[in-house]
Amino acid sequence: AGAWIQSVEPGTPAAAAGLQAGDLVTAIDGQAVHNADDLIAAVQASSVDQQIAITYTRSGSEHTATATLGEAQ
Repeated sequence: AGAWIQSVEPGTPAAAAGLQAGDLVTAIDGQAVHNADDLIAAVQASSVDQQIAITYTRSGSEHTATATLGEAQ
């Protein structure tokens, strides 16, 4: 379970964290992400300039990245 990343816009916090289209986000700050709604809720519950830990799977391997949230564009 998780949320697939469809695309990553250049210059966004996701791009800065190294996330790529096709990655499967499985947790935010240690809280499981089961679907896109969970991912959206976790990001919306965080504050601008807050750092979040993103656990994701790429090509069968689990990775963790840190992103600093920005203002919605």
